[in-house]
Amino acid sequence: MRILFTICDIYLTRLVLTDRSRYVILWGMNAIDIAVKEFGSVNALAASLGVRQSAISNWRARGRVPAERCIVIERVTNGAVSRYQLRPDIFGTPPTNHRQEVSDAA
Repeated sequence: MRILFTICDIYLTRLVLTDRSRYVILWGMNAIDIAVKEFGSVNALAASLGVRQSAISNWRARGRVPAERCIVIERVTNGAVSRYQLRPDIFGTPPTNHRQEVSDAA
């Protein structure tokens, strides 16, 4: 069973809800880190996105994913990491039925 992630910022930590029942504190993890964790490695995520590993490393270092890659990441992670988590400055807050929309599209 695939673990679904929902991220909420709480002060300096990130609170992650896994399987909708357990809470895990992940210090300093951002949405791109969670996407990497979902795939197991930077190389695996890069291969699924069709980019080089260095591109993902640059996104992590800058703390920003290009907007055009956010929707692709959302699709390849099957909604585990959303465009809203990756770039809230562009996409804003997620609609309440967003998880269902991603599942239906897949």
